[in-house]
Amino acid sequence: MSAEVWGDLISSLCDAAQCYDAEMRYQYFLSGLRNKEWKAVLAPTMVNSIPHAVAVLLFKNMHLPIDDDSEFAEEAASKPASESSMMPQMLTMMQQTQHLLVQLLQQHLARPPRSPRQSMAVAAAYD
Repeated sequence: MSAEVWGDLISSLCDAAQCYDAEMRYQYFLSGLRNKEWKAVLAPTMVNSIPHAVAVLLFKNMHLPIDDDSEFAEEAASKPASESSMMPQMLTMMQQTQHLLVQLLQQHLARPPRSPRQSMAVAAAYD
């Protein structure tokens, strides 16, 4: 989520909660940020409102989110389990495909080759 969208979301939530203190809104904005780089940029600045924070991030060209490894720590823990359950299924499908290809190859090799004379005779019959 971009900084602008996050700022708008926090502002609308604060409006709904009737929280009009700009500094409290900014604290809610900061506490919800997961991006460490955004927090590091905003920490030393003298910003105390959401629009100013978004402006700083826009000025530093950091308003668009990047993938932060800490955000996906929970997903990374569950991912190997799902991958390990998919591996036997994929292996089975690959073996079935390989067996099918072997059968098709054996059927193709078991057919007698076509005689070139027969095809010429058929072509001559139509002339």
